[in-house]
Amino acid sequence: MIIWECSQGTANEAYPHIKPHGSHDFADITTGGHWDGILDSRIKYHHASTGSAFFEAFEDWFGVYALCVRLYTRMRLTETRDKLPSFSGIAKAFQLRFAQSFTNPEYIAGLWKPFLIQQLRWRRTRTEGRRPFRTEGPPSWAWTSMQDCQIDLTDIFFPDEDDRFMVTLLEHRVSPVGQDPFQELKGGIFTMEGWLWKLKKTDIPPSTHLELFFDEQKDGRLDDGALPLFPERAQTIEYANLSKLSGDEQGLLVTLQCLVNRRQPRLYFYWPEGLHSDYDGSNGAWLQQLNLNDSVDFSATPLDLINKHRSEINGAIVYDNSVRDTINLASTIAGIHGAVVATEELAQRFNIPIIEDLRGRFKDKYEVYEYALQNVWPNVTGRLITAISPISTIPYPDRTWATLLRVESPISDKSNNATYEVDLSAFLNPNGSVYYQVEATASPPGYQKLNPVFRDYIVATAAPCVWLTSNKAAEAALLDKIFHALQPNAVYLGWFPNGDEMAGVTQTAKHGVYVAATDWFYNPTFFSGTKSTDKTNKAHPHTIPRQSYPANTTRVYLSLTYLEGDNIQYNQHCMYVHWNDPAQGTRTR
Repeated sequence: MIIWECSQGTANEAYPHIKPHGSHDFADITTGGHWDGILDSRIKYHHASTGSAFFEAFEDWFGVYALCVRLYTRMRLTETRDKLPSFSGIAKAFQLRFAQSFTNPEYIAGLWKPFLIQQLRWRRTRTEGRRPFRTEGPPSWAWTSMQDCQIDLTDIFFPDEDDRFMVTLLEHRVSPVGQDPFQELKGGIFTMEGWLWKLKKTDIPPSTHLELFFDEQKDGRLDDGALPLFPERAQTIEYANLSKLSGDEQGLLVTLQCLVNRRQPRLYFYWPEGLHSDYDGSNGAWLQQLNLNDSVDFSATPLDLINKHRSEINGAIVYDNSVRDTINLASTIAGIHGAVVATEELAQRFNIPIIEDLRGRFKDKYEVYEYALQNVWPNVTGRLITAISPISTIPYPDRTWATLLRVESPISDKSNNATYEVDLSAFLNPNGSVYYQVEATASPPGYQKLNPVFRDYIVATAAPCVWLTSNKAAEAALLDKIFHALQPNAVYLGWFPNGDEMAGVTQTAKHGVYVAATDWFYNPTFFSGTKSTDKTNKAHPHTIPRQSYPANTTRVYLSLTYLEGDNIQYNQHCMYVHWNDPAQGTRTR
């Protein structure tokens, strides 16, 4: 923890979590993290000498240093030139620790030798505001030159004997204002040599590292696919039935799934969901059909996968339960930053740093999507937009409901606007009273939870995600603005609120956006990396004798032909059941 004061006042980043003496004059400038407990039991190896433990010890300490940088850079200093001096105490403490593993661990503008090449891959992941870039001070290649943003240092690793870096550091130096390299700098340079690759500019607007999913280089050409390309699925996978988890926990694991699967698909989850709770057992049946002999079942302890794949998680995006559409916004932001979507409670329980907190920032869905349109979606792909409900309704188990009033056909005007009398005498309790709530619904009553279905694909591709209807003027106008910002021939994956297919497809078509239904598509990031192993064509032999049936005018002959279905989720579930029906391919008279 650092506390400093100046003539203009006194401030403490950790206040009010840590209160020094005389704290009544301190200002609260915390941004969600504080310093106490950073150098604690996270370190697995306090003393190491040689062998693998030696390397793991250094990696653990460097991980803690990276955490300090992440938390520190989220603090907003009044004077940006104070960044290095105020961080110097932390840096010197780590230099003492690193000196136990390396001779002369040189500090270079916030980075460390001999891992300077690896640390130059630092990332700016959270922007708090913008101030003019200073022409003097830390060199631009150092994270200490950045202002008003969070910095994430990438993990360091120790190359094997057969590995080598493609660049070599030849020379480096920094110019401190005084004699202390830990204090304020005037500048710095380094010289390196290595290979250069020629980059080909495409018409895809720059967004995130996820653009590589859309373009696969073949024979020097870019193959422009309609949907992202995922790596081929791993041979050994980990799977789990998430039925016993809450919606928030399911959402956390599904967004972890995307971080793992976009590197190489290996996680497969399934669970009952709302009115589609069984889906004819197709989710579990797909898992069995894949014949994954070396797979590991985590159904008993699915949350253990968080620690197992912790290295894939850069942090958490916290949504606002009072404005549910922030779940969709959080999904896109999580994809950009390599984060999971979580509640504050889950982030704290699993010790995941909060990258961005959306609570209390928006009053309704319009503010959420307007903010995304202006500040988030310009940084992601314009070739893909998704649409799923942020929440799903789960029917209460083992309950029956009495239908008191029912509309047999759709009514879109006010012709049924009237006062209706309902006999509730059958529902009176012994005291002669009854509590009732009037609600118009197309589904049985239930409880609401975060909707995790298809969300792994949204986070994996960092795609815009909306839940707006074309049948309401205000939402339709906002959709027009959103669709107008997309590239021509973009794809709309998901579905429409209230099943408003006609209005939704009409509006998307006007903007050159085509639609594929995917709102009940489970494990899309897994199946996107799964290739068919069946290369045969099963044609009907011509030797089968044809049977002729005498014409009978008293009968009606019906022929049913199953095609590929009308949407992706139908293929995954209903078509799977039809295709595996024992009666499939038979005929009767």
